[in-house]
Amino acid sequence: MTTISITAVSLPGHTADCTCTGCCTADMAAHLTANGVSPARYGLHKPAPAPAPRSTGSGTGYGRKRRTTTGGDATPAQIELLRSLITQICGTDKALMAQQLRLVEEHLVKGMTKEQATELIEFHIPMARRANATRNSAAHAAHTAELELGALYQVGQDIYRIHRNGRGFKFAKQLIDGEFEYVKGAISLITPAHRMTKEQAQAYGRATGQCCVCNRTLTNPESIEEGIGPVCGGRW
Repeated sequence: MTTISITAVSLPGHTADCTCTGCCTADMAAHLTANGVSPARYGLHKPAPAPAPRSTGSGTGYGRKRRTTTGGDATPAQIELLRSLITQICGTDKALMAQQLRLVEEHLVKGMTKEQATELIEFHIPMARRANATRNSAAHAAHTAELELGALYQVGQDIYRIHRNGRGFKFAKQLIDGEFEYVKGAISLITPAHRMTKEQAQAYGRATGQCCVCNRTLTNPESIEEGIGPVCGGRW
C-alpha cells in the first residue's frame, strides 16, 4: 500500500508541518485518494474550514500549547477517546490508522492541551459515526443477503417473515397472537438455516387453528387436519 508523509499536505498560508484540523483533514484525504479510496467514504468529501494560519512561534498550533489556553494538558480519557475514534474511522486501513495514531503521539510529545484535544475529538466524532454506519450497513446486507423476501423462518418457537423497507434494508416481523409485528433487531437472529419447513407450518396450524402463511383461521376440515390450506401448503 502506498504511504505518504503525515505532513505531505498543508493548507495555503500554513507551514509544512502544521497540525491544525484543516491540514490534518487535507492530509487524510490525500492519503485516501493515493490509495484509491474515496475521501467521501470517511466524510471528507467537503474540505474542512481552514483556520487562520498559525505562526511558527511557541504558543500556537496543535503541536504546541497556546499561551491563552487554560485547563492543562489533555486528559488520558480524551487521548483514549481520540485513539478510539481514529481506529473506528480507519477501519481495516492499517497504514492510515498507523499514520493518524502516530500523529496523535507527536501532538502529545509537543504538549496537547485539553482545548486542542476537545477540538480534535469533536472533529472526528461525525467521521467515526459515518464510518461505523457504512460498516454496519455492509454487515447487515451481507447477513441478510440469502434471506428470501416474504419467506417464513422459525427460530425456536418464534416465527418470522422477511420484509424490506423503503431504503432497501431487510427486516423481520414476528408472528405474535396471530399477527405479524415488527420486532427491532429480530433480523439478526435469523439465518437461511431457519427457513420454515412445511411440517413446521402444519404443526403451527394444528396447534392454533390458524394458517401461519395467510393468518386466516382454518375452517375446512381437511385444512384443519393438515394444519394448512391447499393454497398456502402449495408454496412448499
